[in-house]
Amino acid sequence: MPVIKISEVKEGMVLADDVLNERGQLLLRQETELTARSLKILKSWRVGKINVRGKETLPQKSEQEVKKEISEYIASLDQIFSQHKKDAFMSELFRVSVKQFKESIAE
Repeated sequence: MPVIKISEVKEGMVLADDVLNERGQLLLRQETELTARSLKILKSWRVGKINVRGKETLPQKSEQEVKKEISEYIASLDQIFSQHKKDAFMSELFRVSVKQFKESIAE
């Protein structure tokens, strides 16, 4: 049962688990086939990730694709921050941005 981000969910995917809001109230039941309406519900309740089942799930990225994506992102950040490398705050912001990106892509 892969856990995927709401931004990656597609109509036709099927929930592997119930989806609850922050208060524990049921939003969608397990085995619900996702529709445009159910996706709207999930987004309006700011659900970040869900468990889905079946062959409708997204393929995993290869290690090479992940490394390329990380390199491209770091290069774009480096270009943005290049004028501020001597500033301690900006250097830390750059470091945290890279760390957050690597963690988000690994999920």
